[in-house]
Amino acid sequence: MLSHALVQIREALAQVPYIVHINNQDDYERALELMDELVDDYDTNKQS
Repeated sequence: MLSHALVQIREALAQVPYIVHINNQDDYERALELMDELVDDYDTNKQS
């Protein structure tokens, strides 16, 4: 399950795709995959 913050980020990016240069559905899906990877990496490496 996605965190609430990640859902909000995705919704915000969906409203302003020109900021991240998402030009089509493939770009959008790849950007979401990269965001998921970044969040997973952050969660794995963050120190408590």
